Amino acid sequence: MLSKRLSQLYPGSHRSFRSSFTIAGMGWHYGAGLAKAIRARACAANEVKKAEARLAQIAIDVQSAEKAHEEAKARVAELDEQLRHRWKIDPNLIRPISRQTSRLIPSHGALTSVIFEYMRSAKRAVSTIEIRGHLAGLFGLPSGTTKQREESRRMVTRRLRQLAAAGWMKPLHKPRTNRIGKWALVKRPRTKAP
Repeated sequence: MLSKRLSQLYPGSHRSFRSSFTIAGMGWHYGAGLAKAIRARACAANEVKKAEARLAQIAIDVQSAEKAHEEAKARVAELDEQLRHRWKIDPNLIRPISRQTSRLIPSHGALTSVIFEYMRSAKRAVSTIEIRGHLAGLFGLPSGTTKQREESRRMVTRRLRQLAAAGWMKPLHKPRTNRIGKWALVKRPRTKAP
């Protein structure tokens, strides 16, 4: 195929295109060297494609961050106005603090009970992502950034592994090779969950 295409491109060559060809008196061997060059070019093109995808994701993240920044600035300006006019307080004296987001579950045992409820109602094997999505809707798990989604997924996965170790459910995936797990309840006599 390649030799036929090269013959069409360079009809004046006197050699067979099976192992080499001649252009303007220069002989080139295109065996292993050409294969390496093609592979290197394909790998480089793949790296370009990956970098473009990363740049697109970064652009989306930047737009999201800029939007959040503008909304936060508008909220601060609104609150500053209230503090100045209603309570006569200088808002510049108030230092910024961050909200505590590590305590997302309202009460002890709520995560586990909702996981069991959801799995019983599904009556099938459920993925970690489905469970996380359900919990996010109920408890407002943060999912604004990739880091927040990953953190909440790890929290859910950790609890599912604990329940599997206690014998309440079993993983239907290979834990070492799959990032997204499928989980099924184990049929047990009615007792209180851990």
